[in-house]
Amino acid sequence: MKTKNINIVIFVMNIFDALLTIFWVLSGQAVESNPFMNFFLQVSPTLFYVVKMGMVGFGLIFLEKYNNFFVAKSGTFACFFFYSWVMWIHFSYAVGA
Repeated sequence: MKTKNINIVIFVMNIFDALLTIFWVLSGQAVESNPFMNFFLQVSPTLFYVVKMGMVGFGLIFLEKYNNFFVAKSGTFACFFFYSWVMWIHFSYAVGA
């Protein structure tokens, strides 16, 4: 699979992560464990979403631009596995809720 396709999948998982995080936190069933992102979530869920999309989007563009380098390609796959793990956590919350 090309890194461009993987980056698209990562961005879609990022969208779900943001929306599910907002849902779980606002419903009182979870807390945002990242203090940096928790600040934005406490200010506004919309601000949290925009910052999260911007940061991850910028990072993925950077990784795609330099995907011919081993470290960038490794970063892409690391992000994919990280977001897969995060999706598993959200799924576990949903099943357990």
